[in-house]
Amino acid sequence: MKVKDKMVRNVVTVNADVSIKEALNLMRTKDCRRLPVLDNKGTLVGIVVEHDIEKVLCRPGGYPETPVSWAMSYKYVFIVNPEDDIVSAAKLMLDKKISSLPVLDEGKIVGIITSADMLQVVIDTYSSVK
Repeated sequence: MKVKDKMVRNVVTVNADVSIKEALNLMRTKDCRRLPVLDNKGTLVGIVVEHDIEKVLCRPGGYPETPVSWAMSYKYVFIVNPEDDIVSAAKLMLDKKISSLPVLDEGKIVGIITSADMLQVVIDTYSSVK
């Protein structure tokens, strides 16, 4: 099975200049807990998760108007390709202790795969074995 078989294709993204308040509102309206962060050219520059925003808001100097770029992870954003094996992607998530992987094809974001998607793979696999 490939990443493309289980990834979410309609990825909700955010620009690095958007406020964390706007990002949090977007997460709530789109029912997601993580957002790939893009620059003005559409290039992936980071990822922000709900917990990152909450940490910023709890720190002194953390305001709702703070840009997402202050809260996002950017040094260690691990990615996968749509053609990558799903087991390899799951191992990467487990090894790096991360809950999602942006899916890039030729440098453009085409999807995201999350720990919930991986759990669904396990459920689907073992449900069909019964």
